[in-house]
Amino acid sequence: MNLRQKRALAWLVMLLMPWCTFAEPVYAYMIPITPIKGYPKLEVSGNNSLSLNVSSVSGSQSYFQDDNYGASRTFTHNSNLYLNGQLYKDFYLDATVTADEYAPDRFRWSLRHDGSDAKTLLGEFTATMGGNEFVTLNRNLQGVQVDAVLPKGGLSVIGSDLKSPVKTDIFYGRNVSGPYYLTATPVVEYSEVVTVNDLPKERGREYTLDYQNGILNFTSTSIISPADRVTVSYEVSISGGGGGRLTAVRGFYPLTDALSVGATHIQLNGRSGGGSTQRDERDQFLGTGTPGPFYLTFRPIVPESETVTINGVLQARGAAYTLDHTTGRLLFAGGNEPPPGSTVIVRYAVTQVTAASSGDRAVTGVDVNWAQHGLQLGLQAAKSTGGGVQHIAAEQIKDEQFTVQAGIPVTQQVFHLRKTPVMPNTDTVRALALPLVRGTEYILNYQTGELRILRADIPISNLGPTLFVSYSTEGRTVALQGDGALALTANFGNEHVAANAAYRRVDSGFSPIERAGYRNVRDALEWGASYMPTAELTFSTSGDNTTLPYNPYSSVDNILMEEKNRTYGVEYRREDWPALSLRRTTRDSSQLGSEGLGDASVTDSLSITWDKSPLTASLHLNRRNIDTRQFRYSADPYQPLPDTPQATDPIYHYRATTHDASLNLNYAPNDRLNVSANLATNTINSDTDGVATTSAGRNAQVSAHYRVSDRLTLNSNLTTTKTDATRTASGSDVPAQTSTDLSLGADWQARANLSVGLSYTTNSARGGEYSNSDSTMLAANAWWQPTSRVSLNGYWNRQNLNYTDLLGSSVNNMLGASTQVELGKAIVNLDAQRIWGENSFGVAQMYQTEALAQRQVVMAQVADDAAVTTTGNKLTTLAAKVTYPVADKHDIFVAGETLRNSGFPSGSRKQTIGLGWNYHLTDQLTLTLNAQQLHYADDVNANLDYNARRLNAQLSWNF
Repeated sequence: MNLRQKRALAWLVMLLMPWCTFAEPVYAYMIPITPIKGYPKLEVSGNNSLSLNVSSVSGSQSYFQDDNYGASRTFTHNSNLYLNGQLYKDFYLDATVTADEYAPDRFRWSLRHDGSDAKTLLGEFTATMGGNEFVTLNRNLQGVQVDAVLPKGGLSVIGSDLKSPVKTDIFYGRNVSGPYYLTATPVVEYSEVVTVNDLPKERGREYTLDYQNGILNFTSTSIISPADRVTVSYEVSISGGGGGRLTAVRGFYPLTDALSVGATHIQLNGRSGGGSTQRDERDQFLGTGTPGPFYLTFRPIVPESETVTINGVLQARGAAYTLDHTTGRLLFAGGNEPPPGSTVIVRYAVTQVTAASSGDRAVTGVDVNWAQHGLQLGLQAAKSTGGGVQHIAAEQIKDEQFTVQAGIPVTQQVFHLRKTPVMPNTDTVRALALPLVRGTEYILNYQTGELRILRADIPISNLGPTLFVSYSTEGRTVALQGDGALALTANFGNEHVAANAAYRRVDSGFSPIERAGYRNVRDALEWGASYMPTAELTFSTSGDNTTLPYNPYSSVDNILMEEKNRTYGVEYRREDWPALSLRRTTRDSSQLGSEGLGDASVTDSLSITWDKSPLTASLHLNRRNIDTRQFRYSADPYQPLPDTPQATDPIYHYRATTHDASLNLNYAPNDRLNVSANLATNTINSDTDGVATTSAGRNAQVSAHYRVSDRLTLNSNLTTTKTDATRTASGSDVPAQTSTDLSLGADWQARANLSVGLSYTTNSARGGEYSNSDSTMLAANAWWQPTSRVSLNGYWNRQNLNYTDLLGSSVNNMLGASTQVELGKAIVNLDAQRIWGENSFGVAQMYQTEALAQRQVVMAQVADDAAVTTTGNKLTTLAAKVTYPVADKHDIFVAGETLRNSGFPSGSRKQTIGLGWNYHLTDQLTLTLNAQQLHYADDVNANLDYNARRLNAQLSWNF
């Protein structure tokens, strides 16, 4: 390395050093840099801008800030920097820097050195450490990891901060595939571990997860029954989320060719006191002429902390919209839908719970492995120490539901809240939609959670859940203790036979540091075997007897379950023949020492796959019998388990038989045609406490892609999904839901300078959550470059949405065009866009409470009720910019924009005119000065009017 290269490397290290710390970085600005010469294998790209904004406003200062979000700040910073590749010889750099006024700053980088005897990672990376199942790591860390290869054996060292807290949600199915809502967001991407009845599910194929909003959906035909226990472990991306300094050491040493020993130690030095704080957030949406729903980004939301505006007009909480504070779902009521192109701004507060430190704690493990002649024996042991106390933060319970018992006066019934103790004066109780008065109409024991109704004249029905209780719990602490864990494993395999066995024992006080995906068992005996008499035929069996702690609705495991699982299977695979697989799985789970809690199931599966070009096909058939018994507090079978179940608690009994089948076909005769079809069905016949119900779902999808020529490509997709009507055990009806989607598209490259795209989509929904509806959309786009100095772009789409049973509809249109023309030295950019729509609403309106997230339709009562059509909303935008070079590195520009919005909730006009100067310091670095005059006028609310003068100075770098 010569002197110039050494200086460049030192300069890069100095640049990265301010962020090379175990603490979470905070950014205010970033100094632009230039690509490093002499490093051709290092790819550098990105952009960076730093702006100073000075404005003078007369009129509505607050609406100026809303209407020009970000631009009203004194300083704004946007940065995207990407460095990836070989820095020098064995050094590799991977860095991403993003800073945006609309999102939290983000800096992720790692520097890797691949030496002949050691591999070093510095920065932010995914740390993995195995060898002992009780002392493992697999999560995002920020720090350093060194993996050294010794003359005999190896050594790994990690020093880091935990990047984010780990949370585990456990819940039962609702006879639907989704959505299911996680309790904390946003989720760290790809950090989740999803299991159903302890069986892992495959990301993307068996479920999808919206990481920003925490919305979990299983595939459309994977109906999750109330007997199915869903467990989701995931990392929560919240800064300041607790944790502490983490160090880990792992080493192994081969004593002989067959025998090796290893040891692992992970130490966590807690430093966070934990607690709950609030922070303010802001979301902005573009109205579409429909009620929504819109989903807020962060949760949990502080009740009644939100303010919602449409084009600056404040909306009435509960009348114009409803907001579910648990799921973040915002839904506008009929007649208050944000029109197409309108600006919806939601300001709200969220509760940020920081994980409390449980003191300094550690886990130490040893492992011994012996392998010879196809036989492998292993011993793994671990012990956790320290831990202090676990702080359980206060929890907000939303609308816990109870159903009164028929034949017993309501004043003589006792209802038990499932979480105690209750924080005084945080409770609200509603009977149907009527709020009850504390002390006069009901009384609640905050310590025991006993709720009693004091007056018999309160309107209460026993046909379904009618009591809704919301409250907050008090925080509490639980003492932790260190304890041990042991695992013995054996594996054997040869040409025809493979077998494995394992025994595990985990003491009740054992506390691993890494809990994402960790299965907390007490005792487990597992085994498996397979026999291959020929190369094509395989017989297999596996099973386990397991005792594990379980209480999905409490932070303390106080229920012990005994589980027995057995699997028997046979597979036949022969070249050019369909592959066949038969499998039976049995499960028997019961509460230790009690006949209350438990479940049993038998699942039979058949799979046939065939891969014979050009056709690939697979068929999957499953049949499952379920028998489940659960404790509950009330007659509502969907009430969760109590923290401390008693033998006298009522029992919820659920029996079901499920059938599901799927057929997947793919036909690709050549590189021009590809056709695929996917058919699936699922049926559940269930009995809950003597109430028989049937749930069924079907899905069919056919798609085709055809390249007619080198210039023309056609594609299509047809999807239909149906879920049959059913009645829940509580007596409420769930209507049948059907959805059909069809899309057709074409892309035509007419000439080298002309391309056209056309698409058509249609959707029909019946029995949906909000309304029966039909919608169609037609869209077209075109690009044309008639000369080297002129380019044109255009697009158009039209959507028709009709709510068939709400007597309402909407029509939305968008038309836009842009052009760039070079006139001598001048460059002219013109943009035009028009969005317009029309909404009509009849006397039947959508009504949704926060307690019941389902559709309520109020039908017309008199024949002469007539529909009302709202004023058609129109948003017109015209923009122009002329840039002219006045010198080698200098150019001036004039830019103007006008916006005209008419319709609900009011019309408005906005004009902007600006004069600017660009100074190109280098080919990538530009200094821009821009002076603007802004004028906004509202047709109805003059209090929103403003006039502003704005001066912007921006330093930008693109490379």
